Amino acid sequence: MNTTASKMGKKTARLVVVTIFVVSCFLSALPAQAVPVAPVDVTIPVEQVFEMPDTALSPGEFDYIFTAKNPANPMPAGAVGDTYNFSLQKSMVSGIGPITFTESGFYHYELRCNITSRPGYVYSEHIYDITVVIRTTETEPGVFALTAEIRILQRATEAKVDTALFDKSYSFQATDPNDMIEVDPPVVKTVQGNPANNYIFRFRMTAADPSQPMPPGSSNGVKEVIVIGSGETEFGIWAYTQAGIFTYTITEIDSGNPDYIFDRVVYTIVDTVTDVNGKLVLNRVVTNQENRQVESLSFVNTYIGDSNQQDPPGGGLVNRPPGEGPKTGDYADPMQLILVMVGSALIALLTTFLIYIDRRGEKEHAVPAIA
Repeated sequence: MNTTASKMGKKTARLVVVTIFVVSCFLSALPAQAVPVAPVDVTIPVEQVFEMPDTALSPGEFDYIFTAKNPANPMPAGAVGDTYNFSLQKSMVSGIGPITFTESGFYHYELRCNITSRPGYVYSEHIYDITVVIRTTETEPGVFALTAEIRILQRATEAKVDTALFDKSYSFQATDPNDMIEVDPPVVKTVQGNPANNYIFRFRMTAADPSQPMPPGSSNGVKEVIVIGSGETEFGIWAYTQAGIFTYTITEIDSGNPDYIFDRVVYTIVDTVTDVNGKLVLNRVVTNQENRQVESLSFVNTYIGDSNQQDPPGGGLVNRPPGEGPKTGDYADPMQLILVMVGSALIALLTTFLIYIDRRGEKEHAVPAIA
């Protein structure tokens, strides 16, 4: 009896074990119940720093390429396959994204600037390796969410940074002074008449703004040059380092010498400097006071003094300061001197003759003395 009961107990135990095994296998074959996980949006920070002169005409826009190293990686809206292109203008802080991640894992990307040949621009050639680490975190019992960590590594230096920074700049190629020699208008002085000696004529160039570029030898936006007699000279050449419109006037300085009639014409130089593909280009226009365009700065003076007059010693140049020319009483006309002398002699003779007649009459009417 006991043997029979023992055998039945063993069969029951084996049956229980087999049942448990079969149920376990069945349950394991069933699909696992999915745990709901909230997705996460990621924006990768990008900054562009752009140094550009205020007068630059270029918009300063640059293109960037964001590439997934695994084609299955999530990408921002607007991406084509594993590549996303975007642009940044001047200095601005922006971001790539949002990029939506639904599963945990490591996602690798690359960011670089699309460098093109544009004169005047200096590009930042940084390349950034970007890794987005997505983890599943239980925020509360039975509730799970994805969290993101952005790792940005500058490839060349292997430095970890918080933002993918690209620094760029724009600089002009200044105008070449040698290019200005052919358009620099000369000062041409012409003297009409026959002066005994050459006179020193002075000319002045004045900038509309003293801060404007000027030729060497200038001071506070003014430069003076001289021409001895008839001849020509130049104020010199100068370079521009920024675009803009620059105005100058050219005049002759009237020294006040009464022997000359000075030319009072006023010339205006207008230099328009523009940025053409990173190089400053100069366009110069020279006009007279009637607003007519001219090729040179021509001044004509007329000599009205005495051609035989000898100039003072010291180089033979008549160079009288203003107001120190000949004045009344400085010299007399020789004919006037002769007439004055003859008149004075006649008056003296007439006076002597009248005195002689008067004395003779007194003698004739005199009463003889009594002895």
